[in-house]
Parts: sequence; C-alpha cells; structure tokens
Amino acid sequence: MKKSLFILLAVLLLLPLPTVSSAAGEEWSSYPFEISEIINLSDTGAAPGPNSAHGNHQTRTVHTSHGDFAAYITGSYNDSKGTVDTWSLFKIDSEGGEAEVVFTGEKYYDSSQVSLLVDKDENVWAITASSDNYRHMKTEGVDVRAHRYDAKTGEISSHTSFIAGGAQDGYGYATSFYDPNNDRIIVLLAGGDYKNGSATGASFNWAIFDTATNRWQRHVYSARIPSRHCYMYGYVDDGGGLMIIAQRDIKCSSLGYPEIGNDTGIFQADRDYMWDNYIFRWSANYCWDQLDLYYIPDVKKTDLITYNVVTADYSRVLGTEAERCEFQNRLTNYYPENQNNNGGDLLTEKTANGRTLLHITYNSAYIQAAMYRPNAQESIWYHQVWDITDPAAAEKLYNAPIVTEKGIADGVSQGGGYSFRLYQSKDSQLYLISVFDPETDRTYYKDGATKTETQYDSLLSVYKVIKTDDGYSYKKLPKTVSLPGGGAILNISSHRGGSAVDGTVNILYMNNDGNGDYIFTQLSLSDLTVTLGDINGDGEINGKDSNLIKQIICGVIKSSDMQFFAADLSLDENINGNDANLLTRLLAGENAK
Repeated sequence: MKKSLFILLAVLLLLPLPTVSSAAGEEWSSYPFEISEIINLSDTGAAPGPNSAHGNHQTRTVHTSHGDFAAYITGSYNDSKGTVDTWSLFKIDSEGGEAEVVFTGEKYYDSSQVSLLVDKDENVWAITASSDNYRHMKTEGVDVRAHRYDAKTGEISSHTSFIAGGAQDGYGYATSFYDPNNDRIIVLLAGGDYKNGSATGASFNWAIFDTATNRWQRHVYSARIPSRHCYMYGYVDDGGGLMIIAQRDIKCSSLGYPEIGNDTGIFQADRDYMWDNYIFRWSANYCWDQLDLYYIPDVKKTDLITYNVVTADYSRVLGTEAERCEFQNRLTNYYPENQNNNGGDLLTEKTANGRTLLHITYNSAYIQAAMYRPNAQESIWYHQVWDITDPAAAEKLYNAPIVTEKGIADGVSQGGGYSFRLYQSKDSQLYLISVFDPETDRTYYKDGATKTETQYDSLLSVYKVIKTDDGYSYKKLPKTVSLPGGGAILNISSHRGGSAVDGTVNILYMNNDGNGDYIFTQLSLSDLTVTLGDINGDGEINGKDSNLIKQIICGVIKSSDMQFFAADLSLDENINGNDANLLTRLLAGENAK
C-alpha cells in the first residue's frame, strides 16, 4: 500500500504544469455555501394542486428566527358558484428534515397564488386576493384574506373581506408587499383588458390591510394603464410609495399578430411534422413582449409614473398577416418575449454614498411564438440597475447580459432554462442565486400516444455580484449542488417578503419541470473566509498544504468542506493533479491571478 501511494505521489509531481489561471491566494468572504437536507413537502400529504406552479412572482417561502414557512395551492373543488382553490401553509424544521401543515385555507380560482410576508414583529402573514365573480357574481370586487401566524404563540387568526370596486374585467396575478414604516400590507392585482366605448386599456388595483388594527380598508384603488401587465414584483419605499416591475401581457390580435393565437395555415401534414419534431402549439392569444417599471408615490392615491425596462422589438417578424400564417413562416418568424415572471427578480440596495439602487434580473428572448417550440433563437438573462434615490426621476444606469463562468447566461446554447434570484447579505454583498435546468422533461400527446424527452437534475449555483468600473461582474462560488428532479423555477426567502437576513436562504422549487412536488432545502452562505491554497487553515500557504493536498488526492484522508474549497485552486470542483501543480507553482513564487 505504501509503495502504491509513493508511486502515485511521484506521478502527481511529474504531471505537466498547467497554466496558472486560478484565484490562488484569493480570499472569499461569505463562502462557501452549504445545502441542508432535501424535504419533499408532499410527504406531509399536501401535494401541489392544479395551477400551483403558475406565477412565482409572489413570495412563497419566508425565513424567520422562529421557523421557516412555505405555502402553495394543494387542491381545488367545484361548487354551485364556481371553482375554489385550497392551499396549505407549511412550517418547516430544516434541521430535523420535517415539515407540517399548520393551516389550510381557500381562495376563489383565478391566476393568483398565496403570498407570504413577515412583519416587523416576525409574525408570518399568508395573503390571498382574487376576483369575487363566483361568490358575489360581481367583476368589480375582490375577495381579500389575511391569515396571521403569531410568532410567539403559533396561533393563527384570519381576517377576510369583500371589497367592491376596481377593475372592470376581473382581477388576477395577485401579490402582496409589507410596508414596515406604516405597518400595513398592500395587495396588488392586475386588472384585465377592458373596453369602454372607444377607450381601451387595463389597470393596476390594490387594497390595503392595517396589521396594527387587523382591518381592511373599504376601498380598492385603481390606476389605469394602456395595456394589461402581469407578474408584478415590487417593494415599498421609505416614504410608503410602491415601485413595481411588470411584464406586458397583451392580446396578440390587438398588436396585429393574430397568428400567435390561431391555427390558420396549419394543415394535417404540418401537424404530423410537428409531432415528429417535438413542436407543440401554444393556445394563448397573448404576448409577453415588454417590461415596464411603475412607481405609485402614494398608495392612497392613483397617480403613477412609468419607466420602460425593455421595449418590444418585432423586427424579426416578417411578412403580411396572411404570409405570417403560412406554416413555413411560422417556423422562421421570431417574436420578442421579455419577462421575469418565474425566474427574474427585483431588489433594492442602499449604497455607502446614500444612493438607492434598484437591481432587476430578466430574460430577453426571441421565440417562435406562432409555433411556440421548446427552443428559441435567442434567450439571454440580463441584469439591469436603476438609481431610484428619487423614484419620481429614476435613472437607468446599467443593462447588460449576465456573464457567468460559462459565458453569457443563454438558455438556448446551453440547452436549458434559468432562474436568477437576487439576495443581499447583512454585510450588503449582493448575490445571484441561480438554478440551471440542463434539459427539461416534456410530454407530448397525439391520438392517445405520448412522447417524452429526458430530464436531468437541476444545478444550483451562487454568484457573487462584484461592482466594476464599467458595470458588474459575476464570480461563481466554487460549488454546484444538484437539485433532484429538475425544474428551473426557483423561489427563495427574500428581502421583499421581510425574511430574516442572516446568511440562510430558503430554497423552494417544483420538480419535474413544474409538474411534480414542491421541494424545500436551505442554502447557507457561511461568514467564514477561505483562502485558496491554505488547505489546513492556519493562515499560511506552505509545504504543509502541499503535503495535505497530496494526501487528499491519494485518498489517505477525506477532506472537510473547508479543505475541499481551499484545495480546489483550479475552481473546477475537483481535487486532482492540476490543483497540486498549481499549489507547487504558487509556493515557487509564480504569480497566480
């Protein structure tokens, strides 16, 4: 055995020396990260119900000092007046690897989900808001429900109301925000498209709940906008104003592209071709083509200010309406799709010089919308930054693709989808928490037959966002974690929901590409500092570290996590001869950038 180890060590020392391109000697703060035990919330008996995967712009999980929570729709039923969704609130013991349902509620069926918020006393609020069409047979009204989990007693109290007014064509896409300065919750809903004579448009609508008195204000505020916008992310500023980013969700026919929502020009031979080539039709008559920023200075008034995040670009769509309906043109025309609904984010940053910055992540794509194939011509994730110190005069400072260690975060060339959620540590370090889904599982149906593609686990990565002279760079923390079951839709406990900022981040995702179970785990960003090359952690890089890395490679000892990260000088998530040779060159005095 000793002879074999000696031979292996000799081989390691004789390996060709690699180019020194790692970050040897570099200190990493808030690194590494760890993942807790995986918990399948369906094991509680409360599996996801219909429509449960929709949205993901709401805060669906929160982290507090007294526990971790998640919520989602778990079922539905029909009664004489319509469809009712049931949903569950889970309390999760991350250390024990267990979860329990602590409350089950109901909401009327629409495109909305449950939002979770934490108030300044760490009480957890589960908020639902939905059109009241089914119960009161009215479209100009909203059913609002606030359920409080008491931080001290664990008791749950419910506060429900029907509030008349607001949208002319129903509500949807509800999400909620907590205003700590005024101790109130603002529930925001998207109004549907409406037409009143020659006037057309849509609306944002909101209701206000006072958490000190546990009362809903008896009024729905409504601000008119030119066209429907959905999937609203937002935050409440120090003055009580509401900043919203939303994607335009507009009828294709109103834009002059009805071929997106119809099957004109598609014949049986074309359908056979589609089946053979994994192409499927998208039936919705809507385009998600533009992102806009809205600021409501006073939520007790309906004035708003509008800024454009990314404008719709239809330059890749060619031909007349009749020509665009032809099958071959459906395959070659690419329509804009700009969205952040299930993978982007919004976060505010207070800088050292007193400025307030707004960070946005979003996806910009060109897709075959008239066919809606699984792939696209282009699909790139962007990071945009605004100076909103004066929200009434916001200024766009930065807009560029997110460039990771694999290049531009392009879901096309890398074969899968992304989420890029934003997190800021208590020391103000900004991170991107990303899930990459290498290949998703899709099932196609025809005449009773099915086709299924292969699915792999998703990959969770964390990127440190670094301010540079000309913008931002993204430094991947050298560890990637496999999330079982795949799926690119990621929910985290965020500042928007009032979660505790202590280096622990809840991770909630639905496996099987949004058709399976909700899986919970926690990501811990350690406050420890690791110096690459200092494998034994004594503060120096010397021969002791050289001996230790050889023992790790030969299997004489098993490295701890901290030793592994310090020994991975090549940052390829493996400990091998390349790392040993890089350490040898570092000890010899060669520069290791």
